[in-house]
Amino acid sequence: MIDAPGSNPLATTYSYSAIAHQGLGNIQASIKSYNIAKEMARESDDPSTILTVLMYGFNIEIGQLEQAKEDGLEAVGVGQKNGIVSLTAVMQVFLLAIDGSLGLIPDPAETIKGGLTMLSFAAPKSATSILVSILVKPLIQAGDFDGAKTAIDNALDVCEATGHGYAKEELLRLRGEVALQFEDEGETTAETYFERSLELAQERETKFWELRTALSIARLRISQGRDEEGIALLRPLYEWFSDEFETEDMLEAKALLEN
Repeated sequence: MIDAPGSNPLATTYSYSAIAHQGLGNIQASIKSYNIAKEMARESDDPSTILTVLMYGFNIEIGQLEQAKEDGLEAVGVGQKNGIVSLTAVMQVFLLAIDGSLGLIPDPAETIKGGLTMLSFAAPKSATSILVSILVKPLIQAGDFDGAKTAIDNALDVCEATGHGYAKEELLRLRGEVALQFEDEGETTAETYFERSLELAQERETKFWELRTALSIARLRISQGRDEEGIALLRPLYEWFSDEFETEDMLEAKALLEN
């Protein structure tokens, strides 16, 4: 995580709590903690606190892209007003990722690759894994599998070198998705990465990432004609979630299980 100075450390603590609850699959508790963190940060009127709370693009991963964009624009405005160059640059990269996901960038691959370059200079190493996992998705959507592979492999190297690896599960899953689309013997390579992702999520008890990886494995199994195997993995994970708030992953899992 990012340790940044601020006049309200409790706001930062609530933002980290939101991230932890998200990983554990407690989506409602995560949203509540994040909203408290934002309110506290704004009340503190401290730019470092505000940028730290908004740093992780929380709403992106649960599918609230419009809210994530609103938060990102707020953070960029605060950073520019107060001359906080590096964190402002990171938030600008977030906005690129959001616009790429919303289909608002004419050439998302080149734009996002520029953002990844900026990220390598501006972002704290402790945030590399989550930031890259968000940024490469528009690259994958645009069909730039080689660019996505390079970015993911570099981020995984940073995880190994620094010991920081929040959302490493998602990086491993995405690496498997890229292999399926782009590499020779892609299914074999994808299965290796999916299994590594699943094992890490189970070890960390991060249900949010475990469900997402189980979805990737279930889709692969269904494409292989091994439907029952994929459904057997996915169903208990989907049923574990009891939140009223349904993420895109939960909706996709529900559709797969019903069909």
